[in-house]
Amino acid sequence: MQVLQQQGKGAMHTFTREFYHPIDRTGQVTPMAADRFHQDHRRFLPGAYEEHSLVWKRDHCRTLEPSERAQAMCVPIAAVTATTGPAEQRRAKQNSLLGNGFHIPSILVILMLLPQLLEAKLIPRNLQPLMGGECTLWGA
Repeated sequence: MQVLQQQGKGAMHTFTREFYHPIDRTGQVTPMAADRFHQDHRRFLPGAYEEHSLVWKRDHCRTLEPSERAQAMCVPIAAVTATTGPAEQRRAKQNSLLGNGFHIPSILVILMLLPQLLEAKLIPRNLQPLMGGECTLWGA
């Protein structure tokens, strides 16, 4: 509720692909987030290193693992575990697969609400058969 009242400020950073990111957005984050961004070899955007986007255990923080990201996105972890290569490459591929994805429940809600938002009306019309004769849509 607090995030909504603050118009999105304080929300967790969106998941993105994992690769060596440029430093052009470091001016938009806190100095601590910029430091964490560089310490983690710039794997994600600088905003992903803000305190509210990390998981913490006492004084230590980290970004979410691919299995944790999959749980948050409601994607079975088996959907991304088939990646190959060394451990670091596998992790990067898994994070990138999830970073390019959508939150499944959100998509389902949109698809379920979409028909209710449309103002479609069924208008019965007369259908003319190809071989002659009178036919209506409702069989009148």
